[in-house]
Parts: sequence; structure tokens; C-alpha cells
Amino acid sequence: MEIKHWSKIKFLSFILLFLIIPKLSFSASLYLQPSSKNLNVGDNLIVTVYVDASDQAINAASGRITWDNSILKYVSHSKSGSIFNFWVREPEVEGNEFTFEGVVFNPGFQGKTGKILTINFKAVRPGETKIDFISGMVLANDGYGTNILKAMIGGSYKITQILQREEITIKEEILSSNNLLPRPIITSPTHPDPNKWYNNNNPVFEWQVPSNINLVRTAYGKNSDLIPYVEYSPPISRRKLENVPDGTYYFAVQFENEFGRSEIARFRFNIDTQPPEITEFSLIPKDNGLYLKIVATDSLSGLAKAEIYVDDSLYSREDFIDGVVTKLISALEGSKKIKVVIKDMANNEVFKEEVVNFKPIERPIIITREKPESSWIILFSLIIFVILIIIIVLILRIEKAHSRIQEIRWLDFKEKYKDRFDEFIKTMKEEIKNLDQDPRFSEEERNIYRKFKEIIERAEKEFEDYLKKEK
Repeated sequence: MEIKHWSKIKFLSFILLFLIIPKLSFSASLYLQPSSKNLNVGDNLIVTVYVDASDQAINAASGRITWDNSILKYVSHSKSGSIFNFWVREPEVEGNEFTFEGVVFNPGFQGKTGKILTINFKAVRPGETKIDFISGMVLANDGYGTNILKAMIGGSYKITQILQREEITIKEEILSSNNLLPRPIITSPTHPDPNKWYNNNNPVFEWQVPSNINLVRTAYGKNSDLIPYVEYSPPISRRKLENVPDGTYYFAVQFENEFGRSEIARFRFNIDTQPPEITEFSLIPKDNGLYLKIVATDSLSGLAKAEIYVDDSLYSREDFIDGVVTKLISALEGSKKIKVVIKDMANNEVFKEEVVNFKPIERPIIITREKPESSWIILFSLIIFVILIIIIVLILRIEKAHSRIQEIRWLDFKEKYKDRFDEFIKTMKEEIKNLDQDPRFSEEERNIYRKFKEIIERAEKEFEDYLKKEK
């Protein structure tokens, strides 16, 4: 009896434990970005469909989206950047409904901002409208295909009518009939030049507010004839916009007081946050160098320059010609990293790099010959020789002034030393000739030897002439 009673207690405890312990659950949601926006008639509205699967990895999702066709018109859609690897059902539009269904391969997707696709609408008439999900499904990657979709979040959008140019002119003339209010002067510390592009999508605008102004109106949009409609009282003198999409816009400001309204001031600004796209990057080896070719595009601000680096050192900056840059890089050897940085006019950049191996450059072998140590000894000998010739000539001239006895001595001297003198002259000439032909001497040294050769030849000639006269 006690055993049965104990079994009942265990069974009831198990049931109670099952009911008390919370069941683990995971959830996911489908949502649109932006979830709200103000537009003008004629503007495009680009909406991105995301899945939030922070708690559990997913491997499939589907959905149906609807909107008011009288206010928003479907233009196109894009699957670029989608987390889906395979589309079970290709995205399609029918009337005012858009359907999609796709799969993510293992290990699936887990994260807060899983991009599914992008849909482009056009605002066709003013009004307030919504884009909503009709149905949807998000399947967990748990082996069972559990649907963990808990929420579908759409978006709300307001479209405003743009006045025609004639209406704007009439309205401005009426509002500005009182000339007491100055026209605002708008400046921008972040986007100072209206003709340049900037990669900052949080522009700031400033203007001076006169003391007699009670209210300021501002607005921004793509229309160059924009009428400001957002009112600030007390008046503001600065406005910062955030997360403005890429494109060309106009920021408008107008003053107002009890006497009327000022003329509208408009300031143009250009935003481009996307880097250029490289469509071709080729390196063709050529001897000890390479031929570089780059093809790139930039749809908004346009291409600026291509910076070419070799081993992180700037090699050159090149301008694009019809989106193409070509460059011959020479005198490379060993392993070299070739890197190209491409910038657009808004200073966005993208780079591509590649390591290339080159053969060593063959350099000529330069043989340096040592100069003979005896060169200066020979030079010294030549100097002594010239001094000896001068001394001999002086001695001979002194002997000439003596008597007949001295003439006899002169003849004995001539016969005794002439042969030795001739032999010495011959030896010195041959030595100088050899020095002149020796490749180890520089041209400057050869010129010195040639000078001494001329001196010796001139001394020999004068000595022979002197002997002839003595006969």
C-alpha cells in the first residue's frame, strides 16, 4: 500500500515539475526598413525586407506584402545581398501584392538584420499609406522545420504634393511682398560646396536668425523648387539631418514674423556613401615588370583617381579615361605586392591587391683593378730625369766657354756619355708607352705620362741640335 502511495507522489511531482518549468521557445520576425518616411509625389521609396532571427538559426522564410496601388506604384525589386541561397519561389508581383519564398543552406542564418530583398516603389499621389505583411513564415533550422515567426512589422509613409513652378512663383511673390524680412543665408560645415560630393550622410546646415524673426520653416528633398513646411517657434538656426540616402538634395529655409514671410533660400548638397566598383583588375607580366589594367565604375559622384602602390609605397597616381587606367610598371624583382586604391569624387575608396613574383634583374659585373703601387715611383723617376737633362745642358753650355783643352774634354765627354744618354732616353720612352697602354691607369694619369713623353722628346731634340752645333 505504501509503495502504491509513493508511486502516485512521484507521478504527481513529475506532472507539477513539467507545468512549472517554462518551455524554451524561440521567435523570429519579418520587418521593413525604413518603417516610416515622408516623400514628395514622384519620389522613389526603396523598402528592404529583413528577418530578425536573433534567438534561433533559420533555414527558410516566406511572405506576402500588400500596399495601396493608388498611392504607391511598384517599380522593381532586387535580390542582391540576400541571405537566401535558393529561391523556392521567385519573387513576383501581382496587382498590389508581392510574394517571396527562399531557403538558407546549412548552418542557416542567425542574426538581427538578415536581408531578404529590396522593393522599389514610386509615389504617384499625395496621401498617407502603409506597406503591410499579409502572411509569412520563418522556419527554424532545428531538423523539424518549426515555424518560429512571431511578428510581421510593416511601414507607414506620407506623400506630399509638389507645387508646380508657376504656383511656387505666385506664392513666393505673395509671401515676400513685405521686404522687411531678409532672405536666409544657408551654410553647411559638413557639405560646404554645393557642387561637390560628400560621403557623410548626416549633413548639418546653419543660418543666422535676425532678432525680429518669430518662426523658421525648413524642409529638404530632391526638388529644386522645394517649399519649406516644417515650422520651428521659437526659431532655430541649425538643423542636422541623419541617414540621408545617396543622391542630390536641396535644403530650404524661410523666415516669418508678424509682417510676413521672407524669400525662400535653398542649398544644394550631394551625398555618395558607396565606394566605386572594380570590374576588371589584371596584371600581365612583362620582362622585369608588368602591365596593369583597371576598369571601374561609380554611378553617383564619378571616379577620381587610381593610386598604385608597390610594397605599400606610392608608385603613381593615375586618372581614369572612360573608366579605364593602364600603367606599365618596370624594374621589379623578387616578391612584390601590387596594390591599387580607387577613389571616387566623394572620397569613397575600394582597393585590390595581388602579390607577384619577378626574376632577379641581371646586372653587369664591374671589375675594379687595383692601381700599381709603382705608379708614383715612375712619376718621381720622370721628374728626376727631366732635372738631370737640365743639369747636363747647363754643364755643356759652361764647357763651351772654355778653351781648346776644354773642347777636347767636351769631345771625350760626348763620345763617352752619348750612347748611355741615348739608351736612357729609349728606355724611358718605352716605359712611358707601356704606362700609357696599361688599362689599370685612369685617363688623368695617362695624360700626365703623355706630357712627360712630350717633355722628353723635346729635350732629346734640343740635345741633338746642341751636339750638331758643337761639331
